Amino acid sequence: MNDNELMNTANELLKQQQWKEAGTLFRQVWENENNAYAARCYLKCLRKAGYASASIKQGNKALNQFPGNKYIKNELVWAYYDDAIKPEASKENLYQLIESAKTILSLQPNTLAKELTVFAVIKTAKQKEKWDIVLEWCNFINPEELNDEPIIVDGNRGRSRKEQWFFAKVKSLIELELWKEARVCALEAIKIYPREMNFYRFSALALANLGEEEKAILELQDILLKHREEWYIYQDLSDIYLRINQPETALKFACQSALSPGEDKIKVTLYEKICQQSLLLGKLEMSAQHLELCKAIREREGWKVKDTLQQLQAKINQEITNQQSTFTNFEGDITKLNQICRKFWKEILYQDIPRYCGTIESLPPNQAHGWIIDDAGNRVFFLQKDLPKFLRKEKQRVSFILQESYDRKRDRKSVKAADFQILKQ
Repeated sequence: MNDNELMNTANELLKQQQWKEAGTLFRQVWENENNAYAARCYLKCLRKAGYASASIKQGNKALNQFPGNKYIKNELVWAYYDDAIKPEASKENLYQLIESAKTILSLQPNTLAKELTVFAVIKTAKQKEKWDIVLEWCNFINPEELNDEPIIVDGNRGRSRKEQWFFAKVKSLIELELWKEARVCALEAIKIYPREMNFYRFSALALANLGEEEKAILELQDILLKHREEWYIYQDLSDIYLRINQPETALKFACQSALSPGEDKIKVTLYEKICQQSLLLGKLEMSAQHLELCKAIREREGWKVKDTLQQLQAKINQEITNQQSTFTNFEGDITKLNQICRKFWKEILYQDIPRYCGTIESLPPNQAHGWIIDDAGNRVFFLQKDLPKFLRKEKQRVSFILQESYDRKRDRKSVKAADFQILKQ
């Protein structure tokens, strides 16, 4: 076959995705005619056949032969991507990944290749908590150029590339304690994603660290009312109140955080904070039981007991000796320790709060809420998830407290029933 026939046959094989056979012919045409198109197609065939490293070698040769050829550059970009960016194994060495990414950027990749490369570095740097690198690589991309359509993964709706960028940028600024920049970036993200709670949280945390603690407290409380209750928002409030020297209020919010849904292993630092705060406030047994809970969780998870816990142990032991205190030690019994600590949380949180009595009026199926008629005849809203399962029946007598809530339909503050207890008929 002459070169024209070779090229035609190669193109047909390319359409059929017969990479090896097509590649052999394209290479022959490239070598016979110094044909840039054939060189580019040969690089593609090598890469698609699983030989990305060979495509890189041949791609650099082709680029020397055809300097500035954008099509050969593009194939070389994707060869580098497939060889050094895309494989999971490449994420092991962040700095090697960065060098490969810089090589790709030097070739002036198209929008998609650049986006995938930069986000690969950002993702790996986030996992390794290298926030300076996350911030540096966020700055390689203009968010205005990113797609804002949600990404669908396994049928689930995920964040768009643009929203992912804002998350990475704001989080890196928070971790690097660049509070002013974090506040500005978070507020910009809120304008675009007004329903995403985390941007409001980041914005409030930045504000608190700029010395505006009271305003930050109001913003965090607004999140709890208008978005959703998360244990870590209560912990944020606890941290801020502790910072402005209101330890009793700080402990209340820490207890609210502990009572909110969330696995104990992700709350182990919170429990340590409760241990510290309760010790400072003279609540020795509460402190000691939280220390044991922290140790038991860490032992169960196979984690090392931190030096700070050992230091707390020494202080607690000294106080027990000084006060000649005695109380039951449930060392290692997570179930029992959780029960004891939960009792402490409720005592701290609900002390001095009046309780009301009433009857469960309705539990609408497939609804998140329910209604109680209190003994004064008032109809009181509650969330079914807050009602223990053994109380989930109509006409059940209960006692409860009232908590501030938010009526989204009427766009105003309201109240809801919470902390339910059984009342004997």
